[in-house]
Amino acid sequence: MKGAVLLLGLSWLFVGLGACGSENDVTEPSTEELSEAARRCVSGQTRCSGSNVQVCGTNGRWGALIACASGTCANGVCSVCAPGTSRCSGNAVQICGANGQWGGPVTCASGACINGVCSICVPGSSRCSGNAVQICGANGTFGSLVPCAASQVCTAGVCTN
Repeated sequence: MKGAVLLLGLSWLFVGLGACGSENDVTEPSTEELSEAARRCVSGQTRCSGSNVQVCGTNGRWGALIACASGTCANGVCSVCAPGTSRCSGNAVQICGANGQWGGPVTCASGACINGVCSICVPGSSRCSGNAVQICGANGTFGSLVPCAASQVCTAGVCTN
């Protein structure tokens, strides 16, 4: 049978080429033809299938499913993190990109990262505010003012005589 198979987006058409002067007829491809086309890919191409990734082999066919350790696959790559989340890396913050991979660390000016956020202060440190001391809490923020005694002066975060 003379004919041509055309791939138009996601639709297939089989156009029969008859003798000169006759009209072309259009038929749907068989399930087998569609299934064969779905297995074709470009060597090295990747895709997700649920929480698995597949790589296209040199033969133009999809390889075996490879489970993502993170349980998440995005854009043909196993995700390491959930996009938009953040984490601490020492005294720096890392943000998870749209590709599911951690971005480069950004050092916290305060020198402390707590729960994926740069803190205002280093927990346990203290500072003076007027003649009162403020101690940095475990959450990375300064707590309530604790006034120094009347005979004392706040110096470098400590009440002294």
